Amino acid sequence: MHISNNLGLGAGIIRMYFYDCFLKGCDASMLLDSTPGNSSEKEHPANNPSMRGPEVINEAKARIETLFTIRDSSYKLGRIKYAIPAGRRDGHVSICNQVSQNLPPPSFNSQQLIGNFVRKGMPAEEMVSLSGAHSIGISRCFSFSNILYSFNITHAQDPSIDPGYRAFLKTKCPSTSTNSNRDLPIQLDPTPTHLDNRFPMELTKNRGLLTSD
Repeated sequence: MHISNNLGLGAGIIRMYFYDCFLKGCDASMLLDSTPGNSSEKEHPANNPSMRGPEVINEAKARIETLFTIRDSSYKLGRIKYAIPAGRRDGHVSICNQVSQNLPPPSFNSQQLIGNFVRKGMPAEEMVSLSGAHSIGISRCFSFSNILYSFNITHAQDPSIDPGYRAFLKTKCPSTSTNSNRDLPIQLDPTPTHLDNRFPMELTKNRGLLTSD
């Protein structure tokens, strides 16, 4: 229901799943809140304030826990026993600085990305497949402003980007960015609510939004 009402949530949940699993396995540590003396993963700038969907996961978890409570009550009161699929292995630790130590930033080039994934036991082919998730969702100006204004010491702008696309991005994300347009959402491809082949097609036209793309 939530995703039907807001298709962007689907992209947010897929992203959250990758971010959680890539750090140290799929342990749901991304959902843990900070504690006194420790900032959790969700507080890292890669996740805050851009992370979308934890409230949907928490609602689903609450419903599952209610089902287990009903099952246990039925057994206690009438010895009525029935199975409910389980299997969660939630973590108990979430550390903010582990995000930057593990997740590839949007400024990584191909060799840096390959090295990052190889360290996790995944070859380049799997990296490319997972990158296909950028067929949906959005990014924000601060995540890719380097390709427009501070690419490297030789070129202020990434010379590989399609000039028309680059001009469009600069109208959305001017160099004198205020806090409001710094966080402006920009589509990763022309069909941000559909998992399709538009993302790789745009890459062949030099219209990738992130350096990592």
